[in-house]
Amino acid sequence: MLTMKLIQKHLFKGSQEFEIIGDSVKICSRKPFHSKVERMVMLTVLNPEPVITKSSLEFSSRVNGEVLLSLRLAKPNEKAFNAFVVTLKQNASEAFQSFAGLKSASPSTVFDGGVVYAPPAFDEADDEQP
Repeated sequence: MLTMKLIQKHLFKGSQEFEIIGDSVKICSRKPFHSKVERMVMLTVLNPEPVITKSSLEFSSRVNGEVLLSLRLAKPNEKAFNAFVVTLKQNASEAFQSFAGLKSASPSTVFDGGVVYAPPAFDEADDEQP
């Protein structure tokens, strides 16, 4: 069984750990001064197309659109983050296709890994006054 793990830590927001285990994602989160929270999300209900919002990448439910996974962009580093996201997208798509009985497309044509999920670059404000 292939597993993949992503650990994200933040001084004020706490830590969150995502682990792809078979046909689900195990999520462990711990916020400062709170107890550890664990939950599982089935890949069949996960929409494989994430949405970027401010400083996070969110995966929502195919059923009701509720956000099920929220990853901090490019944490702990861009390479590990992108590898995890590409694997998660591919596994979610394959799990749904298997569940629905659909013919699977070859992974190399669907998820080529060429997409980079990183925080947007902001233009610096000009300090010059007219």
